[in-house]
Amino acid sequence: ASPAVFNNLTMNNSNGLTLNTSAQINGTLTLTDGIISTGSNTFTMGSGASVAAINNNSYVAGNVASIYTTTLASRPFPIGSQDRHRMLYLQGSASSGTGALVCNIVSGDAASVATVELPLEKVSELRYYTFTNNSGLTLSFDKIIDCRINDDDGVGLLVSNATLRFAGNLGATGDWLEI
Repeated sequence: ASPAVFNNLTMNNSNGLTLNTSAQINGTLTLTDGIISTGSNTFTMGSGASVAAINNNSYVAGNVASIYTTTLASRPFPIGSQDRHRMLYLQGSASSGTGALVCNIVSGDAASVATVELPLEKVSELRYYTFTNNSGLTLSFDKIIDCRINDDDGVGLLVSNATLRFAGNLGATGDWLEI
């Protein structure tokens, strides 16, 4: 089924919203109040979509995708879990055409799915992100532009990003590797 397509969308309903079909935003997403729950559906940020506002009372919980084109761009993932927004931006591009990368947050110990390799000392025992390329195209990423770290993430007082590292697991090695 084709997703419901919106140009601009403002979420301002403390009762929240549960998708009964996938949805795509092509303009501006404003998350003021209420959580958008995807269930088994996907909430997609179109290639030109942006996020005007997000907060701990309003984010997308579940499957969040962003569309990449052949132009290198930073794309938003307005995702959250457990009463916290965990917004992140990944910079990347598609090899040809457009491709979607789907993000989800998994509650649990990241060490249970892969081995920690030096120079990493540990990975989160609380949650980790999964990314799935459903497009069939090669998607390339060169950096994490921004990632929301919260007081419940178990990384202590985060004064700077000097000691915080991100790890990736492509499934091929079975190891978490610093990225």
